[in-house]
Amino acid sequence: MKKVYLGQLQEIISELVENEPLFLIIMVQLLLVQIVAVFFLIKNNPRVKSDYAQLKSRVVANIEQNKITKKYSNSGLSVELAKELKTKLQYLMDSEKTYLNPGLKLTDLASKIGISAHMTSQLINQEFGEDFNSYINSYRIKEVISIFRKGKYGSISEVFFYVGFNNKTTFNRAFKKYTKKTPSEFIESLNSNDSILWKI
Repeated sequence: MKKVYLGQLQEIISELVENEPLFLIIMVQLLLVQIVAVFFLIKNNPRVKSDYAQLKSRVVANIEQNKITKKYSNSGLSVELAKELKTKLQYLMDSEKTYLNPGLKLTDLASKIGISAHMTSQLINQEFGEDFNSYINSYRIKEVISIFRKGKYGSISEVFFYVGFNNKTTFNRAFKKYTKKTPSEFIESLNSNDSILWKI
């Protein structure tokens, strides 16, 4: 039985090889079917999607970093100075909680560090990948989350004013940007013993 099928298969292959154009067309069609099948398998694979998303975010981050590097290529901020100033800036933010000042401006922060506003902006862009407002708001949101976790606060409005936000809209937008939830949703998830770890 096997000999019959094998013999027939050899016969079909030899006929196709003799009729070269038809053989090539069939081979190309089989190759295309395989390519399409592989494409759909890859496209629908969650791990491949995740790897692609990570690769895409790294590429975007590298492009942004290159833009920042080009933008500040003539600046006087050396690598060593940037490292020193970064430490000083983090100290101001972590220990002195400079971000709690609702009227905090780039120039205020620059004078506390002892450099120009332009150089402070460069420092924040280069070392943290953010603009001034996003950088300050990230600290404010971390403070809000800390307060929410402790559970000792009056209203949400009191909290966002305390950490330096001037209005509810800006606060809600910043909060959702960093946590992917509204303040109410976040508090609800804390109250329902949600196991999500908030790493902000």
